[in-house]
Amino acid sequence: MADLTKAQIIKVTLEIIGQYGADKLTIRDLAARAGVNIGAVNYHFGSKENLVSQAVAFFITETQEAFRILEDLVLSPEDRLFRFIESYITHAVEYPGVIKTLVQELMAEGTLAPQLAVPLKQNAERLKATIRQLNGMEDEQLLSAAVVQIMSSLSYPILILPRLKEIYGLEWNTGEEIRRFASLLVKQLSDPLRPKSASRRGKSAK
Repeated sequence: MADLTKAQIIKVTLEIIGQYGADKLTIRDLAARAGVNIGAVNYHFGSKENLVSQAVAFFITETQEAFRILEDLVLSPEDRLFRFIESYITHAVEYPGVIKTLVQELMAEGTLAPQLAVPLKQNAERLKATIRQLNGMEDEQLLSAAVVQIMSSLSYPILILPRLKEIYGLEWNTGEEIRRFASLLVKQLSDPLRPKSASRRGKSAK
């Protein structure tokens, strides 16, 4: 029963953070939504800060399932990357406020930043390996840049999700829209980055 109560509190915490951000979370509102008393929240978590920390840690664990798709070598690199992007976006759009909280923690070097660094590095290596197999890219700096490109492409729309359609005409509320976006990213990364030859630059100059 205690485990079910704790799981329910974490679930509702993520829902509140996902909709409104961590700064709007109050223990009183959380307890009411979760159908528990304030004492139960304090018993399981002790403080709001610890509650947010554990909820975000749970979210990261769940998100890791998307990154583990990248290690399924039965799939082609294209399919692994496509399914990862599709899974990540589908999960993230449920809790856009959590993504915002993660970004804020990393920017401000908050208490969660060290906790986030380890899985982020692991996930970056998974993406690098997949991109390397996808297009033959070997340059470490270019691989890192490609990872930043992917994660930026996934995170920025989530951060502005309420205005995504208004500003860019995009909607991530259907599987079809998400799959089209995933296909575009995979296509962009399918060919390795190569510098233009001197002859091509010369022709362009003319």
